Amino acid sequence: MIERYIAKHYEWPPCWQLVADVYVNELGLSLDDYTPKTDSMRDVANAFRLALHNNKHGFTKQDKPMDYFVVLLGKFKKVTHCGLYYNGGVLHSLRNMVIWQPLAQIADDYGLIEYYSYDRKN
Repeated sequence: MIERYIAKHYEWPPCWQLVADVYVNELGLSLDDYTPKTDSMRDVANAFRLALHNNKHGFTKQDKPMDYFVVLLGKFKKVTHCGLYYNGGVLHSLRNMVIWQPLAQIADDYGLIEYYSYDRKN
């Protein structure tokens, strides 16, 4: 699964666009478009939270990750980035590349890590 996304490039914010792309192609779930209209990190963080909390798929916060859970990441206790948990790590998109990093490495880089699962019944 990871290989088909590594070479892709996404529009702003690339991390959320990657999440939406994987959800459509791997799970057949269309995420509503809550893409922020500015580069403001506050707008980006609000968009992530709105997309997860107001989405028809019923995302809920979880203590432990499982494959395809959305991962919200932040430094300094504020959400600024997101990705997907997969196979012991996080697939996420930076401005110019998609990477997969082991969860231990993600934990070294980000002080805030939150996992969200979708309601598989919806």
